[in-house]
Amino acid sequence: MVTAMEDACPNGVREEEEVTPLGQPGMEGPPAARSTQGADTSGAMQQVLTMGELPTHGRPKTSTCSSKAIMESTTPLIRLITNSWRGSWRRVDNNMELVYVRPYFDYNPANDNLIPCREAGMAFKKGDILQIVNREDPNWWQACHVVGGATGLIPSQFLEEKRKAFVPRDFDGSGILCGTIAGKKKKKMMYLTAKNAEFDRHELQIYEEVAKVPPFQRKTLVLIGAQGVGRRSLKNRLMVLQPTRFGTTIPYTSRRARDEELDGNTYHFTSRTEMEVDVKAGRFLEHGEYDGNLYGTKIDSIHEVVATGRTCILDVNPQALKVLKTAEFMPYVVFIAAPDFDTLKAMHKAVVDAGITTKQLTDVDLRKTVDESARIQRAYSHYFDLTIVNDNLDRAFETLQAAVDKLCSEPQWVPVNWVY
Repeated sequence: MVTAMEDACPNGVREEEEVTPLGQPGMEGPPAARSTQGADTSGAMQQVLTMGELPTHGRPKTSTCSSKAIMESTTPLIRLITNSWRGSWRRVDNNMELVYVRPYFDYNPANDNLIPCREAGMAFKKGDILQIVNREDPNWWQACHVVGGATGLIPSQFLEEKRKAFVPRDFDGSGILCGTIAGKKKKKMMYLTAKNAEFDRHELQIYEEVAKVPPFQRKTLVLIGAQGVGRRSLKNRLMVLQPTRFGTTIPYTSRRARDEELDGNTYHFTSRTEMEVDVKAGRFLEHGEYDGNLYGTKIDSIHEVVATGRTCILDVNPQALKVLKTAEFMPYVVFIAAPDFDTLKAMHKAVVDAGITTKQLTDVDLRKTVDESARIQRAYSHYFDLTIVNDNLDRAFETLQAAVDKLCSEPQWVPVNWVY
């Protein structure tokens, strides 16, 4: 059934009557396996906007785009959804199956100059879970929040990709984004990061299709953050308090063992030749060189921890997330964010005064930590399941522990390709 929207929308756009969403909490079975029987998903809009492809010869000179620039293209108009949308409608007995997505951006229709009727739009926040009710129009989908709320219009994957194509993206702090101070290159060169840096620069996340699953223990717990934010302290505390539940990998190195070091204790010692062979064979999650010696984390060592029934805790370079965010590792990714500069400085002074560390960090070092934390958050936030600002180590640990415990007691929304 379709109800007129003329009173609310002077331009004559019509919106579907609110559809009661299926798959509310408490229903059994995977969300994507239930059909929307009885839901009228036809005729989402009586008046739709049709847009053409972007010109392939450059972008506007300004960093912001206008409605006219997006809506008017130099190529013929199309009514197809781009292939970059990996979600799909799967039909059973001519009924639409349910599709859920997690957006990676905030949206407010009141600020959108492209939406045909702002009153018909639906606002959402990054990380919300949305049920897609109808996506027949290439530019505007009908959706509703999983937890309550009426059906409304949201920008489609195609429209949002087109809109964002007009905005320069720069995660290294050299473009329109500010807050990053370029420092000297570290001696430790991470080969994986160098290989993937260009790919990360152009990564664009809009929506991710997800499915609701019962509580389960993740295979890996990945702690991401700038150097000096306390990742190692949090990791060690979890393993000490719950050794039967958490474990971690032992890194490999080509350097010689010192007199007091035992193989397999703090490091696996091997030859440089063997490590280079394994690197070429893709057996390392990440690897690097420091002071003329190779260091790295083997993928098999992650599986070895998981095989014991424990969650493997990893504190790796953020660019390794592209490898880890799969059904093979099923990670829960936690970003440990640096606090503001003054708080970080006070925390560092406290640990020095307490004799916990003898390493003195300058204001320049501390500012680099804050800036690096901001850069990582801008570039990789679409991978994060949780963000914890470590302005107090005890509170940060309590938050981390509570979040991990919740995974084993409450249903979870995970990428749909982990399930199907």
